[in-house]
Amino acid sequence: MEILAFGVQADEKPLIQQAFRGHHEVRCLDVFLNEDTAPIAAGYEAISTSVNAELGARVLEVLAAGGTRMIAQRSTGFNNIDLKVAEGLGMTVARVSYYVDATVRNVLDYRAGRRSENVLVPRS
Repeated sequence: MEILAFGVQADEKPLIQQAFRGHHEVRCLDVFLNEDTAPIAAGYEAISTSVNAELGARVLEVLAAGGTRMIAQRSTGFNNIDLKVAEGLGMTVARVSYYVDATVRNVLDYRAGRRSENVLVPRS
């Protein structure tokens, strides 16, 4: 299966590609999903989005018309997705169900420039 990932930051790209290597082809884009960029997904059965994506009725209709059947959100939030419209179009929506406290702490440590359990960031 070919997957199109929207709103991928430079540091995410190698992680996403490594996670799917040998299983699925992933094309990563740095642009966020919205009405203008939705047509790019034509031909992709699955897409991956961030919380910055705009997944209202119009975008979902464009995605469905292009063959997209699954949306995998790379966040816990999903208030940017019109779930009723997605369901009506026969689309499956998945998201991160929860974050482990240690993960949130690691991100905070990383941003603060401190050593965390798995990341060592040089102080500037």
